Amino acid sequence: MKAWIKRAGVMFGAAAAMAANPASAQEWEVTATPYIWATGLDGDTSVLSTLPPVEVDDDFGDVLENLDIGVMAVAQADNGKIYLRSDVFFASVTSEGETPGNVFSGAELNTNTFNISAAAGLVATKSDAGQLNLYAGARLWNLNNEVTFFLDPEPGPVFEDERTFIAPMVGANGRIAVTDSITATATASLGGFGVSGADLEVDLVATLAFDIGENWGVTAGYRYLYLDYENDGFVFDLAQHGPLVGAYFQF
Repeated sequence: MKAWIKRAGVMFGAAAAMAANPASAQEWEVTATPYIWATGLDGDTSVLSTLPPVEVDDDFGDVLENLDIGVMAVAQADNGKIYLRSDVFFASVTSEGETPGNVFSGAELNTNTFNISAAAGLVATKSDAGQLNLYAGARLWNLNNEVTFFLDPEPGPVFEDERTFIAPMVGANGRIAVTDSITATATASLGGFGVSGADLEVDLVATLAFDIGENWGVTAGYRYLYLDYENDGFVFDLAQHGPLVGAYFQF
């Protein structure tokens, strides 16, 4: 896992450097936004085909109680015609789950999710009132699930497995000026398309950005990230969702 994080850091840094220092002579606008994301889990997962699936359903209270760590960052740039985007995300979440049948009384799921994406596209429209960008790219995923089954009231066997893969994606990103100092933004992407075992990936983000200084401010919103992945008995049919807060810096 550490090796993947190091490689992803290099990829994310390279993408940000390319955005900040493109070869084009046109003026580029670059924005970097780190976030803290309070994400929970909702769905089914399994580490072996011979084991029952674990069903989790976190509400907002569970999100605040179960989250171990959740961080993400987005870097994007455009020159009025070309749009570049990269984002990175890591979260570790522990959730109580249920299992079908009477063999186990319940389960505890600890899932570590890491991904990084890189994309390029076009600026469809841009003005002081707003902007719309269309893009395509790919996302690298690393999934690690550890499941502890319970034989009431004591914990029973523990199973763990990990998967790493790359899946394509397409998306759109837009912003609308609400006031002179407040901007609403939204990003939506679809991915997977059956590549590498990822049948479907849905990523939806909506935020409000508040200018504080000339080139920086704070932002808050909500993210919903769904992945339907199955490969050799490893199932990750889960949505990660919750509020986020961060700060943005423009260059």
